[in-house]
Amino acid sequence: MLQFKHEGKSCNFDKDSITLHEVIKALGLDSKKLLAANFNGEAMDLSSIVTSDGEVSPITADSPEGLEIIRHSSMTRQILQKY
Repeated sequence: MLQFKHEGKSCNFDKDSITLHEVIKALGLDSKKLLAANFNGEAMDLSSIVTSDGEVSPITADSPEGLEIIRHSSMTRQILQKY
C-alpha cells in the first residue's frame, strides 16, 4: 500500500506504483494549474511513476520552481528548433 501526504491531507492506494498525476487528483489538487510536483523534495513530471510513500507538493507556473521549469523548457525548445 502506498500513502501520500500534502498539507495535512493524505491518500492511500492499494498499488505498488502510481503516477504523480493520479496522486495529485486523489489529494484534491487542481492538476490543470500544475507544471510538476515535488515528491519527497525532488521536482518530478506529473507523469512520473512513484513506488514509495511520500510527501507531495505542487509546482505552479507562478512559483520560483515553476518559472525555472518554463525557462528550461523554452530554452530547450529553442535549441532543438535550431538543429
